[in-house]
Amino acid sequence: MVIPISFLLALSFFVLLSIDKAQTKKLKNFGYLVALVLWLAVLVIVLGGADKLVKGGSSAQCMMKKKMSMHSASGMPGMRPEQMPAAMDAK
Repeated sequence: MVIPISFLLALSFFVLLSIDKAQTKKLKNFGYLVALVLWLAVLVIVLGGADKLVKGGSSAQCMMKKKMSMHSASGMPGMRPEQMPAAMDAK
């Protein structure tokens, strides 16, 4: 999350820096628009991260829970672990 934010902010800095060298008013306005879009993208990333932090749980936790539920359900129904085929034990 930090790398995309840093990249977008650095890019917007260079866009704003190049605005001073622009000759026409239209090009300057376009530069400000590009910088604004980059800042909005940063804001979306930050707010998305904050929302995920507040709501709790990460995608890694969700995947881990799913894998654990699949692992506990492996094998054939009604079969005891010692009756399971050797291929299942190799996991």
